[in-house]
Amino acid sequence: MTGGAAFHWLLYSLSMQAANTQTSDAEREMIANYAKTSQSLLEIGVFEGVTTRVIAESMPATAELFAVDPFFRGRFGINWTRQIARAEVAKARKSVHFVELLSEQAAQAIGAGFDFMFIDADHSLEGIKIDWNVWSARCHIGGIMAFHDTRVACHATHVAEFGSFHFYNEVIRSHPDFEEIDFVDTISVIRRVR
Repeated sequence: MTGGAAFHWLLYSLSMQAANTQTSDAEREMIANYAKTSQSLLEIGVFEGVTTRVIAESMPATAELFAVDPFFRGRFGINWTRQIARAEVAKARKSVHFVELLSEQAAQAIGAGFDFMFIDADHSLEGIKIDWNVWSARCHIGGIMAFHDTRVACHATHVAEFGSFHFYNEVIRSHPDFEEIDFVDTISVIRRVR
């Protein structure tokens, strides 16, 4: 696996492969639309930086984006995904702060609240519970939270197996402080109303 990741990084560096993403074109377009009016933005789960770059390129020039991912190091102390993510995001030429911590640790390290959050990290039941519990209170009134892998789409029927799907539909979707306002493919979007 490490050899494959290093080879992918090499091909990416030579512009022979694109950065990988698990989001669709329609999902990235929706994320961009919400990011363009936000000043304080957060992404939990960077992977290879494709959606991070979309958010950064879409947000206003004066906005700040915090990109949270622990980027666990491999056997030789290198995380090739991190290398790709940083190179991908650098193309946006905007203010992006990488926070290389787990979600719960990052919440303690970052003191700000946010206008827009994209949650796309640990899709287990425990993982999404942590993300929700530590970040939902940090969403400004009128702010947006978008959650990946919370809806079943025709190309992603496996989503129904994820903890993120169950927790979103059983807890988040009906939370009294938020209202669901949008969705596309596997992403659901809520707005904080109180």
